[in-house]
Amino acid sequence: NPILLLEKEEMTKRGTLRNRLGIPDEALLCYVQLGAGRINDIESDLSLTLDALSNFENVYSVVGESMLGERTTFDHPRIRVIRDYPNSKYFSDVDFAVIAGGYNTYHEVIEASIPSICFPNPKTGRDDQFARTKLAAESGCMIVVKNRTKESVSISLGRIMDSEVRSIMRKKCSLLHRKNGAQDVTEWLFGQLKL
Repeated sequence: NPILLLEKEEMTKRGTLRNRLGIPDEALLCYVQLGAGRINDIESDLSLTLDALSNFENVYSVVGESMLGERTTFDHPRIRVIRDYPNSKYFSDVDFAVIAGGYNTYHEVIEASIPSICFPNPKTGRDDQFARTKLAAESGCMIVVKNRTKESVSISLGRIMDSEVRSIMRKKCSLLHRKNGAQDVTEWLFGQLKL
């Protein structure tokens, strides 16, 4: 089972992040986290995504800035940045997400039942992000975009903007919900100590 830092009951209540960042309750909130940019250059994907999201007037984008990456700023009235850890504590405020296929964020959006678009990073060595995200795509809870272009990003965002599509994706996420594996790993490690 996936190892998660937070249990669902540890997430903040809906409205916490919106209040903190000045996002209206009626707006759609898209969480964007494409990695730290240390393994691959995320600037192009991030720019394509934020540009496409800005075309939807009721969408606010919250960029989850990695603690490992460089500080960024955006000059757009509907883009916010959070540099916090773990960002998943705010997921009750998120309507949909655009993520890379890294272990943590992938499992966090699945467990929080967040409809997502995923841009798997092919340059992560032993971390096969495409293989990880393929199951979610086949289950119907994630749109996986291997080749990012202005057109492919716009099409995937256009699809997830449909509230009925998001509702179906949210339900499909439950097919992949698993018990938090953190306790199992802890017990196994203590068992290895043979005290």
